[in-house]
Amino acid sequence: MEQLFLVPILVFLHAEISPASTAGEQLISAQLSVNPSYRQYYEGDNIDLICTAKINKPVKGYRFFNESKAVIHEMDLDGFGNGWLPVKVQKEKAGKYSCGYWTGEIDKEVRSPQSNIITLQVTEAPKKPSLTLNHTLPQYKWGDSVNLVCSAPNETKDIKEFQYYGDRQTIQAISVDLVTDTYNLNIIEPKDTGNFMCAYIQLISGRNVRSEKSDPVFIDPAGTNWGRILATGGAFFTINGLIFLTTHYYFLPKASEIFYRSPVTERFGSFFTPAPKRKDVRARLAQDILVPEVESQTLVHNN
Repeated sequence: MEQLFLVPILVFLHAEISPASTAGEQLISAQLSVNPSYRQYYEGDNIDLICTAKINKPVKGYRFFNESKAVIHEMDLDGFGNGWLPVKVQKEKAGKYSCGYWTGEIDKEVRSPQSNIITLQVTEAPKKPSLTLNHTLPQYKWGDSVNLVCSAPNETKDIKEFQYYGDRQTIQAISVDLVTDTYNLNIIEPKDTGNFMCAYIQLISGRNVRSEKSDPVFIDPAGTNWGRILATGGAFFTINGLIFLTTHYYFLPKASEIFYRSPVTERFGSFFTPAPKRKDVRARLAQDILVPEVESQTLVHNN
């Protein structure tokens, strides 16, 4: 009897002492990775921090944290998939990173534990080259040619490629282990004008590393005299307009008399010719009426 009395009490104590199972406790930590993965990064590298929630339920979003656990990026998802944070590597972005995800509604948000930590070690990029123009002109015209001369520091080794960056295009030039490269640019399109910079690709620790970009040089297309072009075009349209108006004034009235002669246009006038006098109208109307009648009478007489 006493044992039967103790059973409900033990069940009650177990329910009170055991912690409640919540949705938050069912979430597992996220996993953070980086692509591409290197031990050391250089300024200018482009990488992606990727946060993965290994659960079989929709995720509302992801958060990325720096080493002080402050949120640096938040990404809404509301579904299945990974969280992404593109990073352009700079010295000030060196440090530790982690991420997390959350589920549930806004007022009942359930957060996962933070992920593993990834440390970004950042080194300065190779020193920038110098860029000069061979055949320098104050202004350039369409059809002109200019050489872009990109020079890396003399002590630079294992240069694999030079790159030229315009406002509207990027040009790659394969190097033959030289510290200087010359690219001949023909100025034939708008993309061949404006600011240009260059950089070189150096093989360091088994991978290609891009140097800092050079200071820009400017190719001025003002040699094409747009004012002269506009003036010439304006004069062309003005002359043709005068020819059109002159033709309109001297020839169209005569054409209107030929093709638009009718009692109506003669009575009220047309857009091109003034209305004829009333006497002339009456005479012409009489002529238009009488002539058919005479022809009719002549036909009857012949019969």
